[in-house]
Amino acid sequence: MKKFFFVFQEMKNLIAAHKLYFLAPLLLSLAVIAVLFIKLGSSIIMTFIYAGV
Repeated sequence: MKKFFFVFQEMKNLIAAHKLYFLAPLLLSLAVIAVLFIKLGSSIIMTFIYAGV
């Protein structure tokens, strides 16, 4: 879990340093999907992706 917070902090620093604020929602949503994919397993997440939700 410590690595996740480190990666999130690095993403925040990258966005702030280069003023790429439009990328923040995209990176945040990708991070949430990655955490859900790891915690819940691939079969549950794939169901929502294929359904188009």
